[in-house]
Amino acid sequence: MTTGFPPKNGFEHWKDKPLELAHIGGVIANGEPHLHIIVSDSEKAYAGHLEEGCRVLYLAEIVIIEIKDLNFKKNLR
Repeated sequence: MTTGFPPKNGFEHWKDKPLELAHIGGVIANGEPHLHIIVSDSEKAYAGHLEEGCRVLYLAEIVIIEIKDLNFKKNLR
């Protein structure tokens, strides 16, 4: 991860480290999810984009709310 421009992607991998899913938030627009997550271990929290291939070992309680007639446009610069 970087704060420079243009931004560069960085991916963390935790195969043998249990993490707690603390938060998922974002939007699903035109069928495409753009979600951010926060996970934590016993020492610190990590935040970033939810990427394809992420798995939950036990349980994730997720609520999705549909808002009808919302004129939503994603502004891509």
